Amino acid sequence: GPSLSQPSPLRPRRPRRTAGTMAAATTAAASAATTTSQWQPMGSLASGAVPAAAFPNSHLLRSVAPAAAGRAAKSLPAAWSPPQRGSPLAALRAAVQEEDWERNYEEGLTKINMRVEWSASPDRCSLLQWLASVNGSRKALEIGSFCGVGALALAEALPADGEVQVLELDPFVVQFGRRFQLKSLSGSKIKSAVGPALPALEGLAREAKAGRAKPFDLVIVDADKEGMQEYFDLLWSSPNLLSEDAVVCV
Repeated sequence: GPSLSQPSPLRPRRPRRTAGTMAAATTAAASAATTTSQWQPMGSLASGAVPAAAFPNSHLLRSVAPAAAGRAAKSLPAAWSPPQRGSPLAALRAAVQEEDWERNYEEGLTKINMRVEWSASPDRCSLLQWLASVNGSRKALEIGSFCGVGALALAEALPADGEVQVLELDPFVVQFGRRFQLKSLSGSKIKSAVGPALPALEGLAREAKAGRAKPFDLVIVDADKEGMQEYFDLLWSSPNLLSEDAVVCV
């Protein structure tokens, strides 16, 4: 089949259904000659629009307070820690790269001998996010997730009420990834089922057939190669398991 790093979109031949980001901007303005005691709230603006007006913390004025401010300026703190950049997704990918997976297997921590290259690369994550975006996906399924790098990338691309259902055999790798997913604002969108994929997928199919679960808009099949055909056939034949516009990548 196609390489797992380049998923092949497959679409059901069904009538298309029209399926139905948050940007936040803050501004802070202060006069160069203004001291802490001179700040006054602006009634025409929400307090969050001028942080120092509502919360006159000295560190907000540290770079603009002139020497003429006198005692107020002298009492300002000497330094503040700079903001730290990074993301839970990047941190998880780095942790997977640094982990000694062979040793984990030798010590019995993992069921199989995991390999670093199983983790979703930045290019693959970008492709998954693009697929979710152009398809308007709200609910995704990943069969075989390893440490969940791809799952977290998908979660970040889905809307606030989106969901990523993960089926993963090994509990160690699920817990490994969960530590980083919990640090992400999108981590709560990820639901994990640990164990063999086929019984779990059959359970999802029963829930969908009974109308107790919404169908999946995007499915990534990246589990054991021996079972991939069976997973795909079950996905394709199960009523209501896939949405009418679903994309399945194998």
